[in-house]
Amino acid sequence: MDNLSDIAKDYLADFEVLTEARNEFEKELDNWWRVLISKHVKPALNEVNKGEPYFWDNKASPGQYQSRVTEEQDIYMQLLDPRISERGCYSLSLCVMSQPKLKRLSSQEPFVQRFNDLAAKLKINDKSGLRWEDTELATEDISILPDEPDVTIRQVRDAAVRFFRMVMEHHDATRKKAKD
Repeated sequence: MDNLSDIAKDYLADFEVLTEARNEFEKELDNWWRVLISKHVKPALNEVNKGEPYFWDNKASPGQYQSRVTEEQDIYMQLLDPRISERGCYSLSLCVMSQPKLKRLSSQEPFVQRFNDLAAKLKINDKSGLRWEDTELATEDISILPDEPDVTIRQVRDAAVRFFRMVMEHHDATRKKAKD
């Protein structure tokens, strides 16, 4: 058996303090999460959608939230907090449900072009377009400003609205195609 590295020794020495800090961090993030979702993100998405979209808030493992216009929709917005993302930020993603659905969508050139143009307009990506080779089409990380929770909330809410506009565009395109 090898000796512990210096960083492992430091962790072992501070194990109790780090465990206590992690527990406090998760408790405070849980409080932030509930306020962020119920008081800011959901109302903003309801307003932009002119009705209540489909929401999924992971109750078993808090810190993961998804939203679509309808439950069956192929594209959705996902919001993760650091408890799930394991990074020190909130992370928003525009996702496709599966690889087969991604392949079907990415083969529709007019849709891809319109979707890429809207993403650029909404500043969800750069001019290169969305990542059509991955079920996670786009991501945006939002730093947590511990001393400015209102700024953090506003940034997350505004980004969620931008990403959800993409979900709404997909829903509208799907409805138009079904009518044709």
